[in-house]
Amino acid sequence: MKKIILTLLLASGFLFSFGQWTWQNPLPQGNGLFSVAFSDSNIGYAIGGLGTILKTDDGGITWNYVQRPTTKNLYSIAVIDNSSCVVVGESGVSYKTSDGANTWVALETSTNQDLNSVFFPDANTGYVGGQAGVIMKTINSGESWTILEGLAYSDVFHFILPMKIPVMQQLDMVQL
Repeated sequence: MKKIILTLLLASGFLFSFGQWTWQNPLPQGNGLFSVAFSDSNIGYAIGGLGTILKTDDGGITWNYVQRPTTKNLYSIAVIDNSSCVVVGESGVSYKTSDGANTWVALETSTNQDLNSVFFPDANTGYVGGQAGVIMKTINSGESWTILEGLAYSDVFHFILPMKIPVMQQLDMVQL
């Protein structure tokens, strides 16, 4: 009987000690990172699994954890200027900050598909691509998105287009 009680005491002490553990390596966190973008040579953001958002103000020498707006995976980030950026991710989530990542506002995308890529050629016009050929466009900095039909029929993973080429000009001609 004494052995059982001793075993239970040791086991309970071991279980309750986990509450004191803190993440040690890699710092500042350990979730996978999927996208990195910089607004200038100093200010940058990295996003990833479980809604992870990191920010640097020193060109990437140090990274600070930013309060995340979601626990869903974030797959892509578009930096609009030093204080504004848009992130997109799992199940159609999209968020925007206009104050350097201090606060985030949810953007309505009207899709449940994973959004894999976001691209802003200017401060107002943006494009999002995702699963099942979803491509969307905004002309008001992400406040509203319009689905562009018939442009892709399989998953869209990246926009790697210069701002002024015929494909982008075709997208610009789509009526919203």
